[in-house]
Amino acid sequence: MEVFDKIEEAFKATKSGSVISIGNFDGVHIGHKKLLKQLNEKAKALHIPSIVITFDPHPLKVLAGKCPPVITPIKQKLELLEKLGIDITICIKFTKDFAKISAEDFVINYLTPLKVRTIIIGYDYRFGKNRHGDYNLLKRLGEQFDFEVIQIGPVYYNNEVVSSTRIRTLVQEGKVKEVVPMLNRYYQVFGTVVQGHNRGGSLLAIPMEFF
Repeated sequence: MEVFDKIEEAFKATKSGSVISIGNFDGVHIGHKKLLKQLNEKAKALHIPSIVITFDPHPLKVLAGKCPPVITPIKQKLELLEKLGIDITICIKFTKDFAKISAEDFVINYLTPLKVRTIIIGYDYRFGKNRHGDYNLLKRLGEQFDFEVIQIGPVYYNNEVVSSTRIRTLVQEGKVKEVVPMLNRYYQVFGTVVQGHNRGGSLLAIPMEFF
């Protein structure tokens, strides 16, 4: 998987067109995977790259000054996207200036230069300044710039919609086992192992090298 932090860097890789999805994809949960599976299938059928456009830091951190803890740090998210077979990921640095871009200008200036032929979005996806962009706006622009728009419905688990918010809440409540079916993997935390009081080695017989 190729990873770019500037959208212009991906222009050369999309000369024949692209199939694109956009979002935070925090958690890369089974709802995201349903969308990304269709993204890959569509790209393979058209023999063009599949592209995920995501953002770092989380938009809420920039716009509101704080945001909920992320389920997947950016490094892990990129690794998960690569495992799912995404050809190109564009990770845009989200800033206050970027947040001022209208939905229309985002499509015209960021997506059409990638020669987008299909955009696949989630059922609740919104984008652009003040979140004015939605499925209907994309459909209208698709007719103007000749690209298809596909909207994917929600995925349910135990009669509730699978979402990053639901998973995050369960993790914060300590119910990490309950998120396994929704992530299709165990929830992970990342950090640096430092020398402590050697209780792991002396009491549990787990040496530092294990980590």
